[in-house]
Amino acid sequence: MGEPSSSSLSSPVRSVPLTVITPMPRWKSRPGWAFLTYMRYRSKLHEVRQLRFIHFARWQRVSRRSLTNFANQPAEADGDDLFVFSTNFNGPWDQYIDTFSRVDNIRKGIRWLWGFSDKFPGPTPIRNFKSYIHHHTYAEQHYFDAYPDATVRDIAQALSVTEGLRQFVATRPETRSTDEAFARNYVEFLDTMADTDVPTGTTSQSFLTALSPIESADSSAASQQIRQYLEGRSPEPSPFADCPMVHMARIVVVDDLKPALGNRNATSLASRYLLFVVELDGSIGDFLDRLSDSHPEFVQAVWGSCHGFPVDRTGPVFFRQYIESCTAKPNLPFAAFPGVSVDQIRCALDTRHRLLKQVSQWGTAPTRAQWKHFAEHLGERGHHGY
Repeated sequence: MGEPSSSSLSSPVRSVPLTVITPMPRWKSRPGWAFLTYMRYRSKLHEVRQLRFIHFARWQRVSRRSLTNFANQPAEADGDDLFVFSTNFNGPWDQYIDTFSRVDNIRKGIRWLWGFSDKFPGPTPIRNFKSYIHHHTYAEQHYFDAYPDATVRDIAQALSVTEGLRQFVATRPETRSTDEAFARNYVEFLDTMADTDVPTGTTSQSFLTALSPIESADSSAASQQIRQYLEGRSPEPSPFADCPMVHMARIVVVDDLKPALGNRNATSLASRYLLFVVELDGSIGDFLDRLSDSHPEFVQAVWGSCHGFPVDRTGPVFFRQYIESCTAKPNLPFAAFPGVSVDQIRCALDTRHRLLKQVSQWGTAPTRAQWKHFAEHLGERGHHGY
């Protein structure tokens, strides 16, 4: 545990998860929480959005005292709180961390964000920064991405193209032009379609972070059993694929809070924890109900060995109440496309693919009849905006 996965070190396209948990000394914890809260309401994280390779990210302080304490669970002793950072990005791990260290405005933000963590060396020199992040990285046992082959830039272009196409189709050019005028309008559309501003979404988005304590009678065996179950599922479709509101999700077994390098007085966690992180559209409760309804065996296998899990009570309402009791509020969440739903992103990617394929087949400008057929076909497929 703690090593970035091989995919996170070299993946050129797929979104890569990164989960970093650092100890936050108690005397720094409340100022850290106050800073994150301030940033949430005052910063739009424009610099992060402009990078165009981060899908989602969140920074949050989890107070050790706020961790759920169920019956028969060892009480957490006073000690360092947790600073949890989770993100999804495109490209190699080194390039991602390099950006945090080398882009001026982001480097300043990182110095403040992680400055409340124990023995944070700062974003420079970069070698020390990378060692710190590497040391505090936790491996994901399960990861789901609703659009795995699309980069942030792919999605931005697809949303722009789809909006440009929607505006062009709305003018009904095939009904108001001669063939020559339509061809000119079509060529102009191709030249400008990718320059259309990405539309602002209106879908409510939620960020779930839950830390469930693993049973302590033999927590090592229980955590290993969870690991084996999740990692053994890898050839199978993720259960989150049946939850259409989920953008990305991960499950991480946290055996302990890793002390900062050189700190011999760190306080261990009293329990192992199961970290559950999800970015989704709509209500967290609706998502949890859907997951429990569609995959009760998955829910039982993953959370059944956790303290407080309602093993004698089945049904979505009990699972929802359990996860809600283990939830930590995200202090500073980031989404590359706020308000844009999973369905809208998938639809835009499909529309872009179909348009580029059709443009290639047409070669030159299509006839008005060909264009009308194409536009009607998009509408029949239920593509957003047609």
